[in-house]
Amino acid sequence: MINMPEKHEAEGHHPKWLSCLADLNHASEPMVDALEDQDGVLRLAENVWQINFHDNPGAFARLISCAMHHRLTYGILQLKEAPVWHPAAFRPKPR
Repeated sequence: MINMPEKHEAEGHHPKWLSCLADLNHASEPMVDALEDQDGVLRLAENVWQINFHDNPGAFARLISCAMHHRLTYGILQLKEAPVWHPAAFRPKPR
């Protein structure tokens, strides 16, 4: 999870957040897919991703690197086992 800077009502999202998303979605190298299009990555919310570190440690590194580059704070929740989603609740779907 990357902590989003506060929104400005009249201006929308903070420029730091928009720059970070642009970097995650449009890699500087043409051979690299957008973060959420990579294997092992699920975007759960606007600022929350589930990344299978064992399958794609590069995606994890890219997310943390991008947050640090744009001076955004972040949090990491380590799961020991695969998440179990409540049947009536939100259930992310891999691309």
